[in-house]
Amino acid sequence: PSCRFLAVPEEDSLYSSLYAVHRTTPQIIDAIEAGRDAMRLDDARALSEALTALKQALRATAEAHHFDREASRGERVVMRRLRHFLLPAGGTDSDLAAALYNGFDSALLSSAWRFLGAPVPKIGNLQPSRDAARRTMPRPHRDYLLKLSPRTSVRARVLATEQRKNRLPVHALAVVEAEFNACLDELLRVCSRRSQLVCRYLPNYAAEFRRDEFEHDRRALLEGRLSAVRARRLGSAG
Repeated sequence: PSCRFLAVPEEDSLYSSLYAVHRTTPQIIDAIEAGRDAMRLDDARALSEALTALKQALRATAEAHHFDREASRGERVVMRRLRHFLLPAGGTDSDLAAALYNGFDSALLSSAWRFLGAPVPKIGNLQPSRDAARRTMPRPHRDYLLKLSPRTSVRARVLATEQRKNRLPVHALAVVEAEFNACLDELLRVCSRRSQLVCRYLPNYAAEFRRDEFEHDRRALLEGRLSAVRARRLGSAG
């Protein structure tokens, strides 16, 4: 890293993880753009391929979080010293945890979340933190998020397609649904690794964070899974 405040391994490890995650962002955006093009063309095969690419990119993002050593007192000390730089206006442990979890002003989690169309958590500080980050992120990133409307998300498109007369053949729907759900699984894995990062650097807040913050993201992603194939088969049976 070009700037080191404490010059200790725990600080380097934090920066290394954040930089490694940042390097996976172009692959995520490329996959999202391919998926948006596929939906504009109403091309189910291209959409499933884009979702496969997004799944792989999200997996790389999760794996970019390196925890090479056992958690130690060093992480706590690093975050105590850095919090004044990370939150210059001050803030609670909840504010700092949410900022660290979401990547501060990064659009990565929000982009994947909005493109897929997973439900937005109504409780906790993580979603408000993601929304607030738009005010400080670069203008092009903010504008890009505005293009990813929940009404044109993958989930919304699949559910809307099921209401049409010329809906997808069941095998094509099954492939899209399987890849979509796999993307949600990988996004949840990314969020889980972010939660681990928070708990390592804010150990005194770890139990509360998992219970009162991360749990709401976890539930939202699980609730967002598609089951359109099963619903169609039940409808046909009825």
